[in-house]
Amino acid sequence: MKPGNSKAIFDFLDFLVAKKNENNVTSYISIKNALYSFSIPFAFIVISKGTPLFRLRVHDKFTENLEEVLFYEIKEIGHRYDNNRITCFGRANEPLQSIFYCSTERELAFFETSQLSRGKEEKLGEIYTTGKWILQEDIKVATFPINEINRSKNEIAEKLNKRFEELVNELKEEGTDELLKVLDLISLEFAREYNGNSNNYLISAAFSNYIYDHIVINMNTGEEMNVDGIIYPSVQWTKNGMNLALKPELIKNKILLLDQVVCQKSELTGKKNYMETDTIISKSIDYNNWKIIWK
Repeated sequence: MKPGNSKAIFDFLDFLVAKKNENNVTSYISIKNALYSFSIPFAFIVISKGTPLFRLRVHDKFTENLEEVLFYEIKEIGHRYDNNRITCFGRANEPLQSIFYCSTERELAFFETSQLSRGKEEKLGEIYTTGKWILQEDIKVATFPINEINRSKNEIAEKLNKRFEELVNELKEEGTDELLKVLDLISLEFAREYNGNSNNYLISAAFSNYIYDHIVINMNTGEEMNVDGIIYPSVQWTKNGMNLALKPELIKNKILLLDQVVCQKSELTGKKNYMETDTIISKSIDYNNWKIIWK
């Protein structure tokens, strides 16, 4: 698609939305093929070595004794390994695809995952385990402009957006404004709340795979590079922090290492009021055997 062809851009956007609204898996193939045939500009940021990232898992079983439900395998607090059981689209994954979802803040990981934080139903309590992971190398993640849904809600997102706008102004050429409309649509798709239908993620999942699969050109140096994932604002918790969808190879290659695991229990103490009543913290992580050591 040639820069400056506004009609072609708008036809392309209309096509993506129309296919998504068809609401079936076949539509996803059309969306993905369309995106992959298109040269989509996007910015990236570097997340520095030593940065902690957090992933939380809620336990199915609620019990008085936390030791009954502890995770002992590193993989239990990482990305999913049962790819054949991933049957739905996620915000940044397609069926049968495992992606490491995590957050830059422990608090955000809780609000992103815990059912208690959403307050939709009253439960006796909840047990959840949080893994703290540490980057062993710098990584690069794609970012895109914020939109009217999450504008002025997240300080980090605002700063990323400011840098994005500065980069666009520095490198602006014919057709840039039209191409940015594609990223505006992608940004909106990442900001949509889950409505019970995973097909609502058709466009965001297809774009995520575009990011995972394509070589990025550094516009300042001309260097070719791979991007390790995507960073985006949370829909559930807008106050601080950002979510990431990262390639699981980062864990396999030990670029992202598990540092500490905390298992916690919160119990109902009043009308939708919960209190943390028990906590167990891991003693160490054994990477020779990929085990979590609690005692």
